[in-house]
Amino acid sequence: MLSSPRSDLKVVCVGQPKTGTTSINKLLEILGIKTVSNPYVLDEMTSELLLDNDTMFDMLNDSVDDLSDICDSFQGFSDLPYSFMSRWFIEKYPSTKFILTMRDSSTWFRSISTYMKIPHSCSLGIMESLYGSKTPDPTLYPRMFDYYNQDIMDYFKKINKEDQLLVINLFENDNELGRILEFLGFDEDAVSTMPHENPGRYEELASEQDPSHIVPRHSTPGTDALHEDGGLATGVLLASMPHQPF
Repeated sequence: MLSSPRSDLKVVCVGQPKTGTTSINKLLEILGIKTVSNPYVLDEMTSELLLDNDTMFDMLNDSVDDLSDICDSFQGFSDLPYSFMSRWFIEKYPSTKFILTMRDSSTWFRSISTYMKIPHSCSLGIMESLYGSKTPDPTLYPRMFDYYNQDIMDYFKKINKEDQLLVINLFENDNELGRILEFLGFDEDAVSTMPHENPGRYEELASEQDPSHIVPRHSTPGTDALHEDGGLATGVLLASMPHQPF
């Protein structure tokens, strides 16, 4: 077991928004893993914004390889676009470990609906591509949420790398910290408490907003949320990239 991360370690949190991805990101940082989480990356030397939601959207429509330098420079990854790059990470870094954060789809839908009430909280074009609508739909969103999670698990089973995927639920299970530490090869006492980031934060912000304030930052015409080429989670991210394998 380790008290500090291996230099060749790559860890990707492939959970969807509002499933505890920020808490995982914080845990990786506490463990000493150099971690990046979108919607932005800051240049450590200049503090300039290198990648925001709009830039990310444009880059993904071009080529995921544009993110290669960022992926070479960091060890831990969470949120878009990294959570939809499982196949790419497996091909480039075969020993990458993946953490799938899950939760009940009904409580997730309430959380994501609240989050989307906050102006500029996310790219609505990306949300449409992921869940089939720019506004929270009580049928489409939970369906696509469950489809994504199953697609991730099916993919790792198909390629015989189930040992590189850890499925956790931070909302229902109290022992997930120990499982994460063991999965990543750390001592069981490397961290004593699982961090919980953003509890109630977005509910408070959203309560002050009018839902009509949601302004699309991008649109994706003709989106079909169910994609070919390996499914939603591992095959493609955006409808405008129907044959770009991630």
